[in-house]
Amino acid sequence: MCLQLDFLSTNEMFRQTMNALLRQVPRTRATSALPTRAMAVRWYSQPPPPPTTVVEEEEPPSLFRQRVDRIIAEGAISVITQEDALKRKDEFTFIDVREEYEWLKLGVLDVPTLRTIERGLVERFVCANYKDLKEPLVFYCAGALRSALTVESVQNLGYTNVHSLDGGFDEWPFDTQPMIRSQHHGHIEHRDEYMPGSDTYNNPPE
Repeated sequence: MCLQLDFLSTNEMFRQTMNALLRQVPRTRATSALPTRAMAVRWYSQPPPPPTTVVEEEEPPSLFRQRVDRIIAEGAISVITQEDALKRKDEFTFIDVREEYEWLKLGVLDVPTLRTIERGLVERFVCANYKDLKEPLVFYCAGALRSALTVESVQNLGYTNVHSLDGGFDEWPFDTQPMIRSQHHGHIEHRDEYMPGSDTYNNPPE
């Protein structure tokens, strides 16, 4: 029974192949133009065409990233390396401009002088706390994007000794340098102090 089914199946495939060839041959009275069994076998045994390879185009960087890359390439801001920041960490005040949930979940850098303030409040925070425009400040975020724009903005306020930490928090050498993970590390600023209507907002310290 199986042999009979296989034979019928093979004949059916041959019949379909011959029909396909006949449709491709122009109508003519010459019998030589008719497809032969050899032609059918040769046509049927040809390998299928290779699949079309779709090359996915790389997505262009966001406008945000393009802006950061441009100001760094133009030398518009100062970028300090991780190594240099470690060697000179006693000279700087480090300012973490990530979000509060990042401080609490991931921790902050364990450096001698650290302040934490969210990116949206940085300008008012800096002006309220650092009157000397030459104050040495190092800003950092997770990957050195937000900090780069922060440095550009603070420079526009007139500060001349501000730097963005290259690589940010994510590339800090935690294998040799500790970090603070406790949410009670004492460095977190209270955002309410810098919101409109607060005493600090209306009467920044001299």
